Amino acid sequence: VLNASLFMPMAQKCGLVTPIDRYVLNRLFELFDQDINSPVRCSVNVHVESLLNLEFKQWLINHLTIHAHHAERLIIEISEHAIVTHSEELENILFQLDRLNVRLLIDQVGQYVLNSSYLKQHPVSYLKLHSSIVRNINLRSENQLFIRSLQGTCAGSNIKIFAFGLETEAEWQVIKQLHLAGAQGHYFNQPEANLLTK
Repeated sequence: VLNASLFMPMAQKCGLVTPIDRYVLNRLFELFDQDINSPVRCSVNVHVESLLNLEFKQWLINHLTIHAHHAERLIIEISEHAIVTHSEELENILFQLDRLNVRLLIDQVGQYVLNSSYLKQHPVSYLKLHSSIVRNINLRSENQLFIRSLQGTCAGSNIKIFAFGLETEAEWQVIKQLHLAGAQGHYFNQPEANLLTK
């Protein structure tokens, strides 16, 4: 079993990223159909290469147009670096997804010092802070200042900011004081030591 951060770069080198993204989305849509009464949205990381692929885009928009109930539960997650680097190229597909009621989550926020103009250009609903911003945030006032600045940039919008990589109670207390929408990390759920297979 390989971590996605190791597996996906290898898959990209082999030209398999887009087929994998399509497979993952199809599996998620099957789960939506098995759980038709749930209003819960699910976030899926989709590689920018897929979102720039014409065939993939046509398949995704056609599917979500026909199956509106899938669109209403889908959150597409892409990295901050990808949306900044490919901002113009992504504009049309992200606009189409937004019209279908798909939500957009930007992850790895703050990993690099980047221009935040994408927040005004694209229909962003959620931001997920990179773990380097969250790690030891109780001891790093500059990271707290970064989050407050980001909150100021998002003021007047409905963008919700989440922390990623939360490890300690001290970090959690600061995240709560900063009034973020939520957090994710080992502090809440430790990884399984062993994976069970059939």
